Amino acid sequence: MKRSLLAAAILASLSVPAVAESDIAVGAGFGIPYGGLGVNFSHALNDQFEVMAALGTTGVAGMGKAIGVTAFFSEESDRGWRSSLIYGTNTILEEQDFFGDSEYESFDGLNLSIGWGSKAQRSGWNFDLILILTTEADDRVDELKEEGVPVEDDTSDIAISFGYQWSL
Repeated sequence: MKRSLLAAAILASLSVPAVAESDIAVGAGFGIPYGGLGVNFSHALNDQFEVMAALGTTGVAGMGKAIGVTAFFSEESDRGWRSSLIYGTNTILEEQDFFGDSEYESFDGLNLSIGWGSKAQRSGWNFDLILILTTEADDRVDELKEEGVPVEDDTSDIAISFGYQWSL
C-alpha cells in the first residue's frame, strides 16, 4: 500500500511542472541597464512590456543605478527585438587637478536603446545599443568651462550593454 502511494505521488509530481512560468528575472551584466557593472531586475507587465531596476558600480565613480521600461516588438516570441527607455547613470566625468591626480563623478540621464534579448519569462542573453539622450554631465562641463577649467569634451552619445538574465 505504501509503495503504491509513493509510486502514485512520484508519477503525479512528474506530470506537474516543477516551476510555474515566472514574470520576474534577475540579470547580471555591463552597461547602463545594469548600473555600470551590476545586476538588474525585470518584471513583465504583459507579453510586450517590462519594467526594470538596476544597481551596480561604475568602478571609479561609485554606485550606478537605472530604472526603465522595455517594449518588445513581438508578443508571440519569448525573445526578440526590443526598445527601452531608461533613466540612470550614463556618464563618468574625470577631473584632474594641477598635479595630475584624477577625481571621478558619475551623472544620470535619459537613454533610449534598441537591442535583442529575452523577456522576463525566459533566461538568456541581452544586447543593447544605447543612445544617451540627456546627461547631467553637460551641466557640470558648462560649470567647469565658466570657471576657466580646460575641458576635453570627448564623451560619446552612444553606449552598449550586454548581460545574461535568469527567469525566476
